[in-house]
Amino acid sequence: RCINGSCLCIEGWVGEECSIGFCANCSNGDCVSGFCVCHFGWVGPRCDRPATCYGVDNCTSSLQGRCKADDVCECVTGYTGASCNELAICVDVSNCSSHGECVGHNRCECDYGYAGVDCSLFSCEANGFCGARGVCAALDTCRCND
Repeated sequence: RCINGSCLCIEGWVGEECSIGFCANCSNGDCVSGFCVCHFGWVGPRCDRPATCYGVDNCTSSLQGRCKADDVCECVTGYTGASCNELAICVDVSNCSSHGECVGHNRCECDYGYAGVDCSLFSCEANGFCGARGVCAALDTCRCND
């Protein structure tokens, strides 16, 4: 707010026009471009408050998820849902074809070298995905187009 031609900045802002972010004390975070970027599980302008997940049943248990930010859980592999209380099931995607991990309802995270919604396709990522002049024929094996 300006008083007699001078700006009086609110906390966290500095400069002639109060347009530069300033983090004086990021206790559980990093100062990036003048703003606190909190580490996992910490919140607030100074990252000085542990995140709470009361609204999502505290992420059910520490074996199923961790509180990332206020009422935001990060589920461990095999669990899903807002409070990590649901088992991840991948029946509709062939249980990830034994080439990936089920990380959500019918959502796979494919192992290295595999791709597709059910991880049944070879990806050839070691060969730059075969570029535009070939197709992936087998694990890390490209077949050139004619």
